[in-house]
Amino acid sequence: MGIMKLAAIVLLCLLVVPQGVLAAKGVGIVWSTQTEAVAENARHCVTYGIYNPWDEDVTAMLSVSSALRPVVVGEESIPTFLPAETMHEDAKQINLCFYVPKVYTDDCLVGNFLFCEQTCSEPEVRYDGEVIVMEAPSGSGGAMGSSTSMGVSAPLTLRVVCNKYPRDYTPLVVGVIVVIGAGGYYYFRKRKK
Repeated sequence: MGIMKLAAIVLLCLLVVPQGVLAAKGVGIVWSTQTEAVAENARHCVTYGIYNPWDEDVTAMLSVSSALRPVVVGEESIPTFLPAETMHEDAKQINLCFYVPKVYTDDCLVGNFLFCEQTCSEPEVRYDGEVIVMEAPSGSGGAMGSSTSMGVSAPLTLRVVCNKYPRDYTPLVVGVIVVIGAGGYYYFRKRKK
């Protein structure tokens, strides 16, 4: 019976002792926004603060969850060194920059490229996901190895703003001017002979 009591006490202690106390390495994240309005066909950056209250130095960077991948292209985050015991109020600023591709469909008269307009008649496109703090790959400059998630994230919703514009007839006007100019040149050249 004594061994059973001892095993029960040890098991209870393991369940009660917070797991964070055993951690030696990790980070925290500070954010000031959960929703960003982004323009399509444009580069966008979001700034976060990261800190390391634990007792081991770490180099971290930012990435996005798979839910944001359709609208986040070419994400860039510079690995940032966080010395041990960097607290929340001393969080280091780090940017996550990315390109937002074309999301809304243009109404074009010829193919997908001539005499186009954007009426913004489609519903607003939104992507809900997370910004994830990753441990930077080990190594120098060229970075060998792979990033691993540090289990810390912040919610992020990207609202893609539709840019309304009227149909562009400039190619038609230029084409007509070129045809008239070429026809006039040909006509006057024939007339002189």
